[in-house]
Amino acid sequence: MCKEFDELKKEGGVEKSTKNDKATYRDFTACDVPKFTGKLNPIVNTGWLTAVEGVFRTSACEEKKKVIYALNYLRDSAKTWWEGNVCENGEAWAETCLWKEFKELFNVEYAPAEEVDKIREKFQSLTHTHETVNELWKKFNDMIPYCLEYHGNEKFKLDKFQRMLKDDIREVISPFKCTTLEDLLSRAHVREADIARKKIRK
Repeated sequence: MCKEFDELKKEGGVEKSTKNDKATYRDFTACDVPKFTGKLNPIVNTGWLTAVEGVFRTSACEEKKKVIYALNYLRDSAKTWWEGNVCENGEAWAETCLWKEFKELFNVEYAPAEEVDKIREKFQSLTHTHETVNELWKKFNDMIPYCLEYHGNEKFKLDKFQRMLKDDIREVISPFKCTTLEDLLSRAHVREADIARKKIRK
């Protein structure tokens, strides 16, 4: 949807609020913004923030309008949470609240430290069981942003993911001494496919 919006904007088919090419709410909604209901799941909740920020960039949303636009996509308990903040801090505060402050409040409520600690603990014990390599890779990428010790350390990430893999995959690809996650993932896919073919032959 956002790609289609970009093409439409280049052709001059999207309404602009001023001659300075500022984004309108229509531009923002054209990118199919996801709804947020307020469930306590830091991975999902952080994903919502990331998705909304992607729409901000695509639609060239002004800083002062980010919170105003995003609020229209809060639902259920999330909407109640925001209304509680407005009651506590006042309408004037709500009208001037910037995205940075909104994110701080959001993370305190929907990505609290105790929930992040649970993700970190689960990541440390994560192993390859019945899921596919791709499914394990998704879990790995969902959780690793919360494990600061891995940030900026490609080798540390590579070693961790390799240790997670099933024995019949890890033992075959270990001798190749992969130096990038992309190489490791590619070899894991090849080995996984090879195992699947052998099972079919049996």
